[in-house]
Amino acid sequence: MEQQQQVLQLLLLLQQQARLQTLSRQGWWLLVALLITVVVVISIGYIYYNRQQTPYRRFLRNWRSRDDDADNIILQLEQPEIMNGQWPPRISFA
Repeated sequence: MEQQQQVLQLLLLLQQQARLQTLSRQGWWLLVALLITVVVVISIGYIYYNRQQTPYRRFLRNWRSRDDDADNIILQLEQPEIMNGQWPPRISFA
């Protein structure tokens, strides 16, 4: 009787070890699948966020000056023209 109980305990112990090994293998694949899912979801969210048109981005894309003279004035004030922090010698508004 006692020998049968020992055999049963040994069988239960072997069964538990086999189950733990199977769970660890399943856990490995589950971890890999979870990691891939997280990377894919974050990538999709990042792409969607960057493609989303905010009012500011829409303004920058659609903005046009009312006249070309304003663009010419801005071009005259670009950094290479400004030497030593001084204004250019002559700014033409016409």
